Amino acid sequence: MEKDQVNRYSEYSKLKAAGIEVKLDGNDRLMHNKFVIIDEKVVLTGSYNFTKSADEYNDENLLVIVSRRIAEAYKSEFQEMWSGKFGC
Repeated sequence: MEKDQVNRYSEYSKLKAAGIEVKLDGNDRLMHNKFVIIDEKVVLTGSYNFTKSADEYNDENLLVIVSRRIAEAYKSEFQEMWSGKFGC
């Protein structure tokens, strides 16, 4: 999560309280790469922010890709971010 986005509206505290490991982005640029990997074969990506506003008010896009090869590429990207290559 972006450090400057942690506030009373963010899910940061709820996730931490539930025992879910959350890392704050140490990069000085905004991380706008949003994606979800499901069962190592489905990728959700796009502008969608997974928020109530995105769901109810915003014009968003969400692309669903079913491909183990593409899911693996996204998984590698996530692992690089999680391990700190991008400042996490």
